Amino acid sequence: MSSPLSLSEFPPLPGANATAVVLPSVGLNFILNLTKEDPVATDFSLEFVPPSIKVPFPAEELAYGTPNWSLSLVGYSIGPRPTYLSLMNALKKAWDLKGSMDMLSLNDGFFLFKFSSPEDYNSAWTGGPWFFFGHPFILQKWTPKFKPKRDEFTSIPI
Repeated sequence: MSSPLSLSEFPPLPGANATAVVLPSVGLNFILNLTKEDPVATDFSLEFVPPSIKVPFPAEELAYGTPNWSLSLVGYSIGPRPTYLSLMNALKKAWDLKGSMDMLSLNDGFFLFKFSSPEDYNSAWTGGPWFFFGHPFILQKWTPKFKPKRDEFTSIPI
């Protein structure tokens, strides 16, 4: 097995002065570079600042945006959470969409589906039960006060 090359064994770059660049033999060690103190990092400090006020949204402001989301469903899988792309591909095959559908990944394995066509929305909402990747997929109508919470099922009517 050959020994690793040192920097002095590499030929100089064309047009470069070979004596102009002098690399120190110290400081090229990966572990030493990770563990030594960074002089710039001490100039900046990070600290948590707790929020001081909550900004309330009046009901009329919430109601103003509601029509934009009226053709939206929220769904989640019982079982492992599917990936965004795999679920999008499965939905396109299962739901023969006439218009477009936007999908957003939310917290805790929830997905938001926003339809451009009322026909597509109704088809997805009433066409179930839906199973993707061998697991039931639960759909709920979107509401302005939606909070991602999984229902605890002891049984699911099919």
